[in-house]
Amino acid sequence: GDSAWQNNVMGAGWSAFRLQRLGVWNVQNCKEFPRTYDLLKSLDIPIAVRGVCFARQAPGSGVQPHSDGRNFILTSHLGLKIPE
Repeated sequence: GDSAWQNNVMGAGWSAFRLQRLGVWNVQNCKEFPRTYDLLKSLDIPIAVRGVCFARQAPGSGVQPHSDGRNFILTSHLGLKIPE
């Protein structure tokens, strides 16, 4: 799954909760985050090829230098809870 792929590419300690993958919205998961889903749909912009997800990083795991092989995509990470 995605978490195993992420661990191989970015280092251990990652898991993901997908809202969209490869252009297909996961309706069940989107019900858990209706405001986020509504916001993304309202932007009228193309969504990334790999999709939209909430990723969780285990404490102390870090982010290793990596590439997902798609140099035409800019991935954005927003830290929601960051230790001081």
